[in-house]
Amino acid sequence: METEPAKLNIRFSGVNLEKGTIDAYDLATSVMATADTLRSIANNFPNTKNSDFKVDVSALRPGSFEVHLAISIKDILDSGVAIIPLINSSTIDSVKEVVKIFRTLIDIKKFLKGEKASKVEINQNGSNPNAVIYNISGENMTINMPTYNVMQDKQTNERLKKVFSPMLKEGAEVDKIQIEDPDGKASEKIEVNVEEAKYFERLEELQTIPTYKIRGIVTMMDRKTSNGKLSTADEKRANFEIDIDDLSKLNKVVDGLIDSIRGKTSIVIIGEAVLDLESNLKKIKIKDIEEDDKLF
Repeated sequence: METEPAKLNIRFSGVNLEKGTIDAYDLATSVMATADTLRSIANNFPNTKNSDFKVDVSALRPGSFEVHLAISIKDILDSGVAIIPLINSSTIDSVKEVVKIFRTLIDIKKFLKGEKASKVEINQNGSNPNAVIYNISGENMTINMPTYNVMQDKQTNERLKKVFSPMLKEGAEVDKIQIEDPDGKASEKIEVNVEEAKYFERLEELQTIPTYKIRGIVTMMDRKTSNGKLSTADEKRANFEIDIDDLSKLNKVVDGLIDSIRGKTSIVIIGEAVLDLESNLKKIKIKDIEEDDKLF
């Protein structure tokens, strides 16, 4: 016997989705990553650790990119002889708690904006201990200890990152993913857009180099946000943002980036770089540029 399923909707948005199709791999990646994240949370949550955790996809409405998930569990008692499924009130509450933790993990990532917590206070007083997390702006967010414990799990973080990865690929069709409880309040809906999807990268896998030079061709730049994309010599792509206060230097850099786009010519970018542990460039804050022949 299974619990009454908890419900969760994933809604994909984007101007390119209005034609009525979505990339099959984007859809599969996000849905599978959501199921894997929920299962990982259940494996780390004491009340569901020894449970048969199940995530089903309900039928989609024609023309809709709303994916409906039904999440249920069976308690398993291993007596050494037989495995007996059990259902009780604790089990029913626990499946709802798994979904709640999933939603809270997303809220935490958005709250921290891709940065490490500046401070964490653990409060053990009373019957419901909690953790208070501070971001770099000094704001704080209080979460329960089961959520805080799951937040430390590497596997869960890796799976959560994949939920929103379709928004970060080159030429992405999806520009927003919404997570909501179809039976809940509209105010409880969580939205993650393209910029916020970057917050889900694990900081432990990244390293920062203050002064870094890279040659590449600018493939895209948004003048309003000062963000863009760079295609490097090894055919990899990286995000960039312009971080310059000197107006005279800013104009030179912007003009050089635009020339690179128009002429599809290489340019040398100098700035603060974030690399993964395999030294692949993830993003760079541009401080200056040079002509290509000045690199050597």
